[in-house]
Amino acid sequence: MKRPWFARSWVWPVFALATALRLLLAAVNRWANDPHMEVVHRILDTGVLPKARECWECHHPKLFYLAVAGVAKALSLRSETSLVLAAQFLNVAFAIGALFLLARFLNRLATSDALRSLVFAVVALNPSWLGISAQATNDSMVIAFGVAAFVASHGFFANPSGGRLLACVLACALAAATKASGVLVTLLCLFNIGLGLLSQRWREARSALLGRWGVIALLLLVPLPLLGGYLSSHRITGDPFTLVIARRPPPSFLQETQDPKPGIVSIVSGYFTFRLADMLAHPYTENEPAPLPRHRTSFWSQLYGRAFFARFESWPPQWQSRRPQVLLLGRIALLTGLPVLAVFWLGVAGSLRAIWRRRAAMGARTLDREGFLRLAALAGTGVFVLALLRVTYVYRSYITFKFIYVLPALCGFALLCLEGWRILEKRRPRLFRLVAAAALLLVLVHAVDVGWLVYDLAKQG
Repeated sequence: MKRPWFARSWVWPVFALATALRLLLAAVNRWANDPHMEVVHRILDTGVLPKARECWECHHPKLFYLAVAGVAKALSLRSETSLVLAAQFLNVAFAIGALFLLARFLNRLATSDALRSLVFAVVALNPSWLGISAQATNDSMVIAFGVAAFVASHGFFANPSGGRLLACVLACALAAATKASGVLVTLLCLFNIGLGLLSQRWREARSALLGRWGVIALLLLVPLPLLGGYLSSHRITGDPFTLVIARRPPPSFLQETQDPKPGIVSIVSGYFTFRLADMLAHPYTENEPAPLPRHRTSFWSQLYGRAFFARFESWPPQWQSRRPQVLLLGRIALLTGLPVLAVFWLGVAGSLRAIWRRRAAMGARTLDREGFLRLAALAGTGVFVLALLRVTYVYRSYITFKFIYVLPALCGFALLCLEGWRILEKRRPRLFRLVAAAALLLVLVHAVDVGWLVYDLAKQG
């Protein structure tokens, strides 16, 4: 009997390594990325859900904080260290679940084991996802629910049924009850479900949507504005998706305005630059007043650096390192990440081209699974990146901006990378081997990067 892909490919050792690094990092880390634990303390001390503006993180939906408080009560945890560890290991559990769902999802795609394993390794060992999986924040949970929602929406498209519809909507509801980015997850999955009406099985999709399962799904979504705290936040702040910092005047197109901790200083500087040389000279995000590295004001530079080097963000402060060996590792990561980034954009271009060529299939209700995956991946990644662009335009400070905020669309990024690898392997096999070697080196560097971080935090703790 043929062994399952999970066993016969490199996914199993990569899965084990990614899990082990998350567990080790959670065991030695003692610092939340932001003061999320204050919300947990308020719930435990008062038994009341805090509202927006009562504390720095109180504006978030409360599912994550309720889950941590529930674990704390069940295990009689009261000390700050024990609460932080409980939150971190809870997040590791959600990350492991997301890893498993991603592996199963990739297993169902029509591609080679080698490409599946390569894409899974790049995603599973991404240092940004690894790092947030072991911090006491609400991000790991919303990422896991985002992956679950995407996988469920794909299942509904492939084989429409009430149960799959309910699973998708339930994952969306949990995502929206965890963080505001879960609302984007919900909107995107509704889009994905709607694509089922363009497939050859559109009658089954319509029957599921208009039947009792569709009514139950709707009843799950209707209370979200109330249960997620969005109505309360709107009543208090005038914005259901409020942030705790003030909005800034829009940036000038060309003229740069200086701030104590700059983010976007002009549209050209922020959105039309990619300062690789400056990132290699300063492979970290300086949070002190000017003078600052120029990449500190470049949106795409910050997005790239935070995606490919665990120490680039320089936050929490205990994760910082200016040692030459660590910075050299970061420079290697930033260089070897370039071919992977190129493959991603090749996948974007190839997906757009394929959709344009087969656009008539949508009108004829003959959208196939490959078309669905391309549309869903482009929509997911595009909407989350656009949301980051909007946030940095409105608030301008990079205190509102992290690469992890796009990771609920993780399946979309993986699919576009996979599409890029397919195109490269088919058209330029010799170049494919070189780029694949660079990607494997990047995976190794990321494993060393996070392993080194674990070692440094263990010495501090």
